[in-house]
Amino acid sequence: MILVSLGSAFTNQPAFCRACLKAFGDLPGRHLVLQIGAHVEPSTLGHLPAGAEIHH
Repeated sequence: MILVSLGSAFTNQPAFCRACLKAFGDLPGRHLVLQIGAHVEPSTLGHLPAGAEIHH
């Protein structure tokens, strides 16, 4: 499992979130858990790979 979280103060980073999904979302044998914070809307991130999940 890969966990990516920027904490609670620096979360308005949709480009960073998209880059993480692209880089880690489809890695064989891995599962990505991405914390997107309160300011990023999931709909702005594009395709959600099968090996990834996002959480506010």
